[in-house]
Amino acid sequence: MQDNNITIDEGLKRDMFKEIVDEALTSESPAVPPEAEGLLRYMLPRDWMLNIPARGYVNTPQFLPGLERGMVGILAAAGGTGKSYFCLEYGLAAAAGGLDIFGSAFPLLQEPIRILYLPAEDTRDQISNRLYSIWHCFIGKYQAKLRWADVADNFMIAPLHGHGAPSITSNDSYDLLNRLLIDIKPDVLILDPLVQFYKANENDNNEMNAVIKRFEQLAADCNMAVLLCHHVNKSAAYNGSGGMQQAARGASAIIDGARWMLTLDKIRKASESEYLYDRPEIADNKVRVTLAKANNHKPVPPFTLVRNDAGVLTYNDDSNRI
Repeated sequence: MQDNNITIDEGLKRDMFKEIVDEALTSESPAVPPEAEGLLRYMLPRDWMLNIPARGYVNTPQFLPGLERGMVGILAAAGGTGKSYFCLEYGLAAAAGGLDIFGSAFPLLQEPIRILYLPAEDTRDQISNRLYSIWHCFIGKYQAKLRWADVADNFMIAPLHGHGAPSITSNDSYDLLNRLLIDIKPDVLILDPLVQFYKANENDNNEMNAVIKRFEQLAADCNMAVLLCHHVNKSAAYNGSGGMQQAARGASAIIDGARWMLTLDKIRKASESEYLYDRPEIADNKVRVTLAKANNHKPVPPFTLVRNDAGVLTYNDDSNRI
């Protein structure tokens, strides 16, 4: 049977493509349709490509392992697991210059960075009390490095409870948020929880893909990372699979569109048939942290944080590794 497929030499195809691109970039009458001109603006120049061997590996700052500027990340957990405490502890530690509050296997950038945290469901007094508990817990161990002036300068918090959170799906709110971020220049923006910052159907893949792309645009426009606090679905919370990518609530486009995901989930006692969510009275104080998705980082084994009586999540070698 005759093969009607036409095979073109790979070198010839490259030459043909280069000729089309060169003509499009130099001719007054581009050889591409107008709608494609925007794509050409992002094409890597030939000189840039030629310099890759000499340039070597480019180290880019990672604010959490694998989370870089221009990226959207997800922090997912069931309600009451400790997402907000995690965000406050991370903000404090990062603003202070990278305290090793999550152990050596999950290091923070070793320089002060600017964090903007927008909690939409907690009051100013609740935030204040939690920060005091965190400071009181960490000051003994990190007394030499934990300077509260650095925290106040670099960790910016705007509680939005009762005031309404800006919707990323509103052009007016996007523009307002964009101008604010360009002015204060955070390295990381944390929104808690995600559901308060958009107006769309959480279970619709097309709509949620557009939401994540909008956050991605904001991250690129403002040269920062965006961390979105999100809930896991009920099934994952009850059956102990809260550490998986698929545990996130809503459309799969939320996790598919994000480039990074960290999960927190309570650990079930081995001696009990019920999960901790079913029996609060036997709930352990251990929370498992899993880097479920990181496109730019090697795998990190899950590790354990222990909640003290004030709710602060603490790392200790005795409870690790899982």
